Amino acid sequence: MVRYLGLLVLGACVTHPGGPFDSPWSYTIENASVEAVQPNGASWDPDNSPPDPYVVVYINNVQLDRTPEDDETFTPDWGYTTKSQLMAPGDTIEFEMQDSDVFNNDIITRCDFTASADLEGHHQCSDATATLDVNVNF
Repeated sequence: MVRYLGLLVLGACVTHPGGPFDSPWSYTIENASVEAVQPNGASWDPDNSPPDPYVVVYINNVQLDRTPEDDETFTPDWGYTTKSQLMAPGDTIEFEMQDSDVFNNDIITRCDFTASADLEGHHQCSDATATLDVNVNF
């Protein structure tokens, strides 16, 4: 019994030198705001309705997960947390917001990050077309 207890104490003292790279990461896609028209001045949908945005998350160019579509809105509010996955330093995380259409989806905006120990927390991607709020969790 005493030997077992000694092993437990020793195990509790072991540290994980990889930091956040020893834990699975997930991403919470919070919300976004989308401009009323595309950069070329065209409406998002043929019937002049707002876009039907969703976000696809890629890790090293492989799709990890995607949010549900938020129908006909310029201000989608997902609060969606993706599946989790172990990451390595230097891995690429890409968020691509698209407008769901019948034939061809329009890319609204995209941004990417490089996995690093200081990436945890809130991030905002912004360009002339949209602003996207995400949280990196590990």
